[in-house]
Amino acid sequence: MILDTYNFVDTIESETRPVLVKFWAVWCGPCKRYAPIFDKFAEEHTEVACYSVDCGESEDLAKEHNIVSIPATLLFKKDRKST
Repeated sequence: MILDTYNFVDTIESETRPVLVKFWAVWCGPCKRYAPIFDKFAEEHTEVACYSVDCGESEDLAKEHNIVSIPATLLFKKDRKST
């Protein structure tokens, strides 16, 4: 699933699993080589939610998350406090 400005926060916050987000762009050669690796990981590790952000379409998200080179992958994990 490709995330954008409109669904990023809601998607990340609604996940109970750790979330990996790949930041990429259509024109990026290294991104094209990384894509099958990321996709294979997503297939083999269903305990992790895997999403993508197209930096060409969602520059604001890339800036917000300090992405300065691509491909880049960020891990989002909720704080698991015991009560």
